[in-house]
Amino acid sequence: MLVSCEEEGVLPVNIPDAISFNLESDTVSVEPGGSTYDLELQSTTSSNTDRTYSIAMNETSTGVDGEYSLNSTSITIPAGKLKGSTTITFEYDAIPLGVERSLNFDLNEITDGSFLNSTRRSTTILYSALCLYNEVTVTFVFDDYPEEAYWQLFDSDDNFLSGDGYSGSNCNIELASNPKIFCLEDGDYKFIMGD
Repeated sequence: MLVSCEEEGVLPVNIPDAISFNLESDTVSVEPGGSTYDLELQSTTSSNTDRTYSIAMNETSTGVDGEYSLNSTSITIPAGKLKGSTTITFEYDAIPLGVERSLNFDLNEITDGSFLNSTRRSTTILYSALCLYNEVTVTFVFDDYPEEAYWQLFDSDDNFLSGDGYSGSNCNIELASNPKIFCLEDGDYKFIMGD
């Protein structure tokens, strides 16, 4: 039996123009010197004109000003293209080691006749500082007199790297919720604990 594949009687199919973030979520390990990330929007169809869409960071974001900067709060998908992006720049030295934060973006209302792809109308970018060496965490369990405790960290050349003393009854709570984290190259270090 043969079947004809003539074009007669075939109806054209129009693909709806849907706009969404490229990914629901992504993770950025910020390297020493800083890192950049392209936050992308995508469309199911191309257009013969540029299309610009507004994005907003929502209140669930835990990102801290100074740790990142957003190039623009709008993203343009160029004419003839299916994707457009804006850049997020992350500042390594401003991000505490051992802490992961999130930037949560929403796509604002679209007014050009396109519709929002409901599965990716928002996106979450998780970021943290990458330790290329050895991540070392300092935590303590204090006795009844935490204000008498102190510690110091030195490298092999006896250069002071860090140290702290404690006072008051909140020491256990403060150190448990905010441990000291270091990124140390291989080598010898001197750790002094005093009481």
